[in-house]
Amino acid sequence: MMYAEDIWPACFRGKQQSPISIKVKDLIYDHTLKTLDIEGISSELTFNVTNAGQNVNILLDPASMPVYFKGGPLSYQYRVHGALIKFGSSSQLGSEHQIDDHAFPGEIQLYAFNADLYSNFSVAVSRPNGVAAVSFFLKVSRF
Repeated sequence: MMYAEDIWPACFRGKQQSPISIKVKDLIYDHTLKTLDIEGISSELTFNVTNAGQNVNILLDPASMPVYFKGGPLSYQYRVHGALIKFGSSSQLGSEHQIDDHAFPGEIQLYAFNADLYSNFSVAVSRPNGVAAVSFFLKVSRF
C-alpha cells in the first residue's frame, strides 16, 4: 500500500499492528478511495483445510486458478494465498480484531501476496508492500 505521512498519519505510528480495534468516531471518509475488488473468487478453487484449534487454516493450491485483490487502497495486484477462520468457544467472542472494542463471534481473514513484485507468499511476507490482508467479521443469526 502506498501512502504519505500527511495523508495517512496513523499509519506511521507503528508497524504491522495486530490486533486492532477500529474506532468508528475516528474514521475519516476518503472520497478518492476506489472500490476493493476481489477477482477470480467465482472460479473453482483447490485448497487444503486444517483445524488448528481456535482457527481453521485454509491454504490455496498454487496451481489453482488465482484469486486477486485489486483497487481500494492497494497500488498493486495481490494474489490470495490463504485464509484463517477465527472463532471462540462461545458465540460471543472469537474475532481477533474489534470495532469500538466490540469483538465478534468469528472472523475470516484473507491473506494475499503482491503478485506484481514477488513470486510467492514466502518471499513477499518479509518485503515492503509484500502482503495485504482483508478481514470479514462473522455474527450468529437464525435463518
